[in-house]
Amino acid sequence: MSMASPESVVILDGNLRSALAATRSLGARGIRVLVGDERADTLAGASRYCAERLRDPSLTRPAPFVRWIAEETARRGVRVVLPMSEVTTRLLLEYRSDLPAVTVPFGSFDSFQILNDKATLGDLARRLGIRTPRTRPVRSRAELAA
Repeated sequence: MSMASPESVVILDGNLRSALAATRSLGARGIRVLVGDERADTLAGASRYCAERLRDPSLTRPAPFVRWIAEETARRGVRVVLPMSEVTTRLLLEYRSDLPAVTVPFGSFDSFQILNDKATLGDLARRLGIRTPRTRPVRSRAELAA
């Protein structure tokens, strides 16, 4: 997917090291970085490349979180949002249709689900003839003992 360089970007999960790395990398290239997280003080938010800190609502309630993303990006003219955790990536991909003016530079929600589920991914790899480590799924405590 080819994408023109954005003027500004929102990076979520600001307390993760990946968010700090992305903030530094994009900021050093002249992109205005806004860092979002539930907490006010974060690793990425402390970076000199963080232009603005955004305090997002709890991820436990998806609708308000997605609405907040839509409102904050529209208010600031931001077109790209980079989620840094599995949880925020899942939410933004699942509710992508509620964010028509925002680019989330990832594949489809269905692809994410497949890639994120080790058993499903392993099954797909085997069907495609890709070698995988021998795997024995454990679905209960009783199976664990066996």
